[in-house]
Amino acid sequence: GEAWFDVVHDDASPFVVQAGGAEARDVGTAFTVTAREGAPTVVAVEEGVVELRAVAGAPSDAVRLEAGDLGVQQGTQAPRATRDTLAVKRRLAWT
Repeated sequence: GEAWFDVVHDDASPFVVQAGGAEARDVGTAFTVTAREGAPTVVAVEEGVVELRAVAGAPSDAVRLEAGDLGVQQGTQAPRATRDTLAVKRRLAWT
């Protein structure tokens, strides 16, 4: 599935999305999460910042995603981030 989030950051109540073995934690942002059976979880950040890590991973393995970044996480592997503003726009087009 795929979902779009527009979140106002609140340190007292962090917004966390767990999908496909990945955990995306907002730091005040708008982003999408795509998680499908057998495929990596992909986070596309429209604005703000998202921290992405494997649910079973260490917090120190988290990557920081900013506007225009794509984050990819699969299984228990550490996530990776790439700057790809065009790909982010394509992933957000449906919103």
